[in-house]
Amino acid sequence: MIEVKYGQIPNKLLSNYLSYLVNKLFKVLPMKEKDVKSLNQYLKSLQIELIGSTELISVLKNDPQFLTLMNTIEFFIENEYDNQTCKREVFKCISIIKNLQKKYFNENEVDG
Repeated sequence: MIEVKYGQIPNKLLSNYLSYLVNKLFKVLPMKEKDVKSLNQYLKSLQIELIGSTELISVLKNDPQFLTLMNTIEFFIENEYDNQTCKREVFKCISIIKNLQKKYFNENEVDG
């Protein structure tokens, strides 16, 4: 079980959430490539979600890797960048999330 602000949640729920974040980050790539005008709003919404995660999930609150993830999203929101930079940084973020999954969960032992 993982400690959260209001009690505990199953390990599997946090593990699934981290996988869900990977999908949300992948979505940034085609949005950037197609120059979708709502990309900045999407990133701001993702940023709000990540900040909320640190308020709710105690293990993420002080995790420097999770802060790196939030910093990268902040960079995307505040700066101009090309598709190559976007791709590199999105894959870096995905790698961070996968590292978090390994850090907090042994893949074979994610319990209910």
